[in-house]
Amino acid sequence: MSTKFRQISDEDKQEVLYSGQPPPLTLEDRIDDQAIKQFAHKKELFFQIEKSSIVENTLIDFVVFKQKLLNFIPLIEATEIHPVIIEKKQIDDIVSDNLCALAIQKKQVHLFKRYVNGLLKYNKSDAVQCPKMKAVLMRENSKIIIDEVLREPRSGERVKEIGELVIDITESIIHDEEMLFNMLSLSNYDYYTYNHCLNVAVLCIGLSILLGLKKREIRQFATGAMLHDIGKTLIAPEILNKPSRLTEIEYKTMQRHVIEGVNLLKENPSFPKDAINPVLHHHEKISGNGYPNKLRGNEIPLTSRIIAISDCYDALTTSRPYKPAFTPFQALNTISQEKTDYDPDLLLLFVKMLGKVKTKNST
Repeated sequence: MSTKFRQISDEDKQEVLYSGQPPPLTLEDRIDDQAIKQFAHKKELFFQIEKSSIVENTLIDFVVFKQKLLNFIPLIEATEIHPVIIEKKQIDDIVSDNLCALAIQKKQVHLFKRYVNGLLKYNKSDAVQCPKMKAVLMRENSKIIIDEVLREPRSGERVKEIGELVIDITESIIHDEEMLFNMLSLSNYDYYTYNHCLNVAVLCIGLSILLGLKKREIRQFATGAMLHDIGKTLIAPEILNKPSRLTEIEYKTMQRHVIEGVNLLKENPSFPKDAINPVLHHHEKISGNGYPNKLRGNEIPLTSRIIAISDCYDALTTSRPYKPAFTPFQALNTISQEKTDYDPDLLLLFVKMLGKVKTKNST
């Protein structure tokens, strides 16, 4: 694999492989590192939400922030005592700014969860349900559940919730392909582990359905996919969010998230043992250049070959404060150039799946 590609994609775009000693950090690197280090700790206090989850003429009782670059700016200020009705102008202002995302404080996630559940009930009771709104609300509810697991990775009850969540998403996609299209059409701004885990799981479910895997296999696989980066909860935020080159020690620390994730989940009786492969092998490469076991070709389980493609694709198509996201075409073109690292048959099917998504979204 080329050095250039590793700088933009490996380990969710944070890692670089070196031959010998890593190059010295530049002054620009050090300045960026300091800003990102501060941001890495700041963002741990926030939870990113989808723009379209805030609906006109609804009542909110939490503060909505605009996340732009490395800043969180109060946008809509509301409290439980003084709730606010969302107006059309506020929605227009939110939608018109393509360079920002929305977030709420972690301490107010329970209020947002209550808001989302209220919208879910309303959408279900509506005579004409909106598939896109259903996808948005399912996505937001899923992110909350995943984040709760990431904050309590040893909780059996939390992991059980993931299993139930996977069943809901899988059944929704099997019975209504619009769900897959709508969930994949939502925008990605900045890297959050719960966002990434959900995106990867949805992509894996879609590809598994096309491959004709049985429901039980898909559910187990998707459970592992949804928790494939759980080991990153034990990695320092400044390493996870570092924009510049990782040192050799930092890179080895980052690699540890695979083993740490496996150890966490093996201890949890609620996690199905057959779901461990996506967690253990999602960084293995067909060429044998992956980790942690340097498996080659068909030594890598099918589900692990699927998640390797999904994982890299989502990392490339997610923007960061310090770099724009790749377009789907750019990401697929980049992955396709690494012919010896990804299963070519799965990659072809993956491209066809996303082509179908693009066609469906444009109609």
